[in-house]
Formats: sequence, C-alpha cells, structure tokens
Amino acid sequence: MGLDGTVRCRCFEEGGLRPGPVPLEDVYVDEEGYLASRTLDEARERLTRRQFDARYADLERAFNDWLRSCCEHEDGELCTEHVGNWSGCAEFRELVKRVGGEKNYPLLSALLPDGNGGTYPAEKAAATLAELDRFAKWVVANAPQAIHEGRYGTTERLHHLLEASHASGNPIRWC
Repeated sequence: MGLDGTVRCRCFEEGGLRPGPVPLEDVYVDEEGYLASRTLDEARERLTRRQFDARYADLERAFNDWLRSCCEHEDGELCTEHVGNWSGCAEFRELVKRVGGEKNYPLLSALLPDGNGGTYPAEKAAATLAELDRFAKWVVANAPQAIHEGRYGTTERLHHLLEASHASGNPIRWC
C-alpha cells in the first residue's frame, strides 16, 4: 500500500490514438485527467447499473481494453512511478517540515496527497521541480537516514513525475 503517480501522454491532444470501439470524437479527458467515452458516461448517468450492463457492458469492456493500448504508451501514460509506501510519504513530509515547511517549500508542502486520488496541476510542475532540487541537495547533505546508496529515491521518483507533467502539460494523477 502506498502512493503511485502517473502522467498521461499527449497522444490524445496530438491525434496519436489508434481507432477504438467508439469514434475518436466520443473520447474526451475527464475531470481527473483520464480518457473517457461520452457515450458510456452519458449512459451510466441515465441508466441503472443493471440497465447499463445489459446494454453497454461489452462496449465498456472493449473501451477499457482499448485504453491499455490506444497509443504507443502503455496505458496512455508518459510516466508512472511508485512514489513510496505511506510511511515513506510521511518521512518526505516530515523532512520538508524540518527544513522550513510551507515557509521555505510551499509547493513541496502541498505536493503529496493525504490519500489516493486527486491530481497535482501541471502549471505548478516547473516551480515545484526547482523546490525539489533544492530540497534534494539538503537531504543528501543533512539526512543520511533517508539516503540509500547515495540517493533519496522519493525525490528521484517525484522528479520524474514533475518533469513529465511539465513536458506534457498534463497533471500528475495520484493513485
């Protein structure tokens, strides 16, 4: 159990999706940053689950299967990282607090969610990367308990996610 982060690729925006079980015009990005089908979402809203399953179960299954290989990126993800288990996330938060918390690292202080779910906006990725780089240098010099083989893996994994978010313009999705 822990926190994972993903960043969706830009294949949808750049027209790089393979044809699927619904017309590409039906595909959209939902409020959490996932590709979704208008047809399926509208049917799910107006029908009971039993009615939906009777009419759309095969299409929903085909759509979900298609999502895994709809473009050149596995599951449509540019970057996927296991940030850490929950105690590792707590350690990261505690280290940020030790070096000034919100005062010195306002973006890092708000980066990790308290539970699975939610997103971190791409608009904040570049500035958060700068804070993260400064913080990582402090950890290497001052927190040997967090270092393994000369590295602090949590900052490296967060760095990958933030770089992908900045490059793609897509948010980090926490799961």
